[in-house]
Amino acid sequence: MLAVDLTHISKYYKKEFLTHLSSRSNTPALDNLSLSIPVGETLGIIGPNGSGKSTLLKIILGLVTPNSGQALIFGNPAESIEAKKLTAYIQEEQTFDLNLKASDIIQFFCLLAKIPKSKQKAIIQPQLDAFNLSDVYHQKLRTYSKGMVQRLAIIIATLHQPKLMILDEPTSGMDPSGVKLMYGQLAKLKSQGMTLVICSHDLADLNQICDTTLILHKGKLIFHGGVIDGKTQYGDLIETYHHFIKP
Repeated sequence: MLAVDLTHISKYYKKEFLTHLSSRSNTPALDNLSLSIPVGETLGIIGPNGSGKSTLLKIILGLVTPNSGQALIFGNPAESIEAKKLTAYIQEEQTFDLNLKASDIIQFFCLLAKIPKSKQKAIIQPQLDAFNLSDVYHQKLRTYSKGMVQRLAIIIATLHQPKLMILDEPTSGMDPSGVKLMYGQLAKLKSQGMTLVICSHDLADLNQICDTTLILHKGKLIFHGGVIDGKTQYGDLIETYHHFIKP
């Protein structure tokens, strides 16, 4: 079974006029895109700003309905509850209340995930240790760096044991140590069989973890290929990007 199966996806957004009438834009955000992601694969999504990357992620997450085509997550429609139970999402900017403690936030999400109290420590503590957050677990988030908040978000996202994790610029604003720690933990999740979809401008870091990569440009899929030892047939991801996207 495929983790993600997109077939002939097209998405147009409406443009608003001063007359308060709306019509469909002539330029699609995604244009007849088909994509299959096998279970356990790590896919890197790259492309210039405005290429359709965010729209693609939102369609996989079931947050945006395409105008045409079909999006399936482990065989379930992307907008279905069944698909959402199998999926986790890490956005670029977190919106946690900075006046809350990390422990309070995690307890809240444990409640949502219906994790019994008797099992919570066994699930949470190894993650806190792995992300170097054990010593600050009971501190308010206003004392956290951006990288620490992102690592906390990973812990929360995996509480319900998803099979697919989608990450949008997960290392934005992190220092090199935080980036190394983040990708180390993502590699561990990958080794455990999780399917990862990572959208990032940090191409050098994607080299180390991706099995495949795709490039979007003006809503079109212009490259989709394997990454072996950090290289596609065109070189590393930076070289591959510039092969297709000219300055």
